[in-house]
Amino acid sequence: MIVENITNYTEFTAEVFKRSLAIVEKSNCSTYKLLGYKYLDVRLILNFHDCNEVYDFTFNGEVMEVKFFYTKDIEHHEQRMEAMLQFRNEMERDLPE
Repeated sequence: MIVENITNYTEFTAEVFKRSLAIVEKSNCSTYKLLGYKYLDVRLILNFHDCNEVYDFTFNGEVMEVKFFYTKDIEHHEQRMEAMLQFRNEMERDLPE
């Protein structure tokens, strides 16, 4: 999907947050992550019980492009538990003392 009429990174960021919120509200994911750098591409990862949905938002200075794909299914209980532990560690990493 290509989105035109975006002229700078401020508009790109606003559009990414708007579209990400709409995607998350429509899905039934258990958790999600929005990863990116301030002036580079952004990735939204929706975590489901057996797989992930990934949305890549890229901006080349003129148009924003949104790419979508699924990751491979989680095969074993241990992999699912490692992913949950990693998520917990990321959520608790920046807690104030």
